[in-house]
Amino acid sequence: MYFKSTLLIIQFTKNIVIILFTLFFSFTALVNAEEIELRSGLDTFYSNQSTIKGLHSLTALWKMGDNYYVGQSIYSAALGDAGGAFFWGYEFGKRYPITSNYFLNLSTFLGGGGGASQVPGDGLMTRTYAGISSFLTPTLSMETGISYIYIKGSTIQTPALNLSFSYLTNNLIDGVENNNQKLPDILAIKPTLRTFNIPGSVVSRSQVQQGNVSLIGVEIAFERNANREIFISGDGAFLGDGEGYMNIMLGTRSVWAKQNFQMFGDVSLGFGGGGDIDTGPGILGSIGLGGRVPLSKRVDLEMGIQSLAAFNGSFNALSPYIRTSYIFKRPNLLIKSQNFQYSTGFSYQLANLEFRKIGEQSNANPVLNFTSLDVFLNNNFYLIGEAQTVMLGDSGGYALGLLGLGYRHSLSKRWNLSPEVFIGAAGGGGVETKGGLLAGGQIELDYKFSERLWLSAGLGYLASIKGKGMAPTIINFGLKIPFSL
Repeated sequence: MYFKSTLLIIQFTKNIVIILFTLFFSFTALVNAEEIELRSGLDTFYSNQSTIKGLHSLTALWKMGDNYYVGQSIYSAALGDAGGAFFWGYEFGKRYPITSNYFLNLSTFLGGGGGASQVPGDGLMTRTYAGISSFLTPTLSMETGISYIYIKGSTIQTPALNLSFSYLTNNLIDGVENNNQKLPDILAIKPTLRTFNIPGSVVSRSQVQQGNVSLIGVEIAFERNANREIFISGDGAFLGDGEGYMNIMLGTRSVWAKQNFQMFGDVSLGFGGGGDIDTGPGILGSIGLGGRVPLSKRVDLEMGIQSLAAFNGSFNALSPYIRTSYIFKRPNLLIKSQNFQYSTGFSYQLANLEFRKIGEQSNANPVLNFTSLDVFLNNNFYLIGEAQTVMLGDSGGYALGLLGLGYRHSLSKRWNLSPEVFIGAAGGGGVETKGGLLAGGQIELDYKFSERLWLSAGLGYLASIKGKGMAPTIINFGLKIPFSL
């Protein structure tokens, strides 16, 4: 038994080391990226091995020299009946020119997640891909190809047919511009508190009446023009009848200004599910109205209501919300360049005795991949927005969303110490989150490998607010990339 356990520990350590070195060398190249590529695609499974029949993907890629690229993707259930299955991780690949307008694309995805009770095991997902792409315009390309998808701990091992579209833009990080296309300016980041008020006629996947849900989330808004915004948002349940629910939405907003008060209307499309909420295959749509008033030069207060519904599922809800909006750009407001910090890596959770729900047999310690975007309020304090999905540890579907505050303290020219505190929502994977609301903190030690790439290690603690549930000690290893816009 001792020998077997030792071998498992050695194998686990080996896998983590390989992954970390892969990330290090990939993201070392990322700091010299030439362009950003935004991709949306659909993988339709060849074999029907579970209620997941296909996955939609949203991908952000950093293009580098010699047609290599690296980035991150989120895959979500889009076909079948498994709304709420999400997989988050890293994308690596290269394009090979065939003609002046056609390219062979080879790529690999490594990540994890689960949901919709379809991944009872680890949740590790790999995807290998080969496809042919062509440019429809100088900045828009279409691609089709074949992928092979494997999800550990599930029945899914299948080829898939892919169709995707990509938009290429210049990299505005630190003022680098390589073509005439550019990303929309970031307008604001908006921590959000909302509820789902669900009609009594709505039933859950288990065919019982669906109760109301409270959620915490965040939105990032971008400027399209003077009266138009585009946004991406994410929410996770922390209270009510929806533990484990989350959604990702992409939308557009029209704004009507009148002195210090603005009205707006928005529509959005996205994916969501989990927590026994019946979203069918997971495709969601919403329409809403709201208003905002300025509290200061950099902060607005927003309130509104949205009507949200699944395209093929019983779920629908009225969703009132309130949020603060931290402003990066406003007419007649002189704002200097904004400092950010992109972080990614792996989080190892040492489970406590009450970590698993009653009846769960596993006692494994989960490993999650994390991605964080930190927004600096000044030279030291920063806001944290972080997402985590499980990769190893017999907890398929376990995911976290965190909001927090950090402080970066310089120890020397190359070393920083960064204490952080956060709240958030979590669920899935048989983890006892007591409804989903959690809080915690950690302290990270950063080594400045270069001006654009830092190495980081951290130690922290996380616990459900209600107590007598999950309360793991956390060990983090990752990379940080500071940048300015």
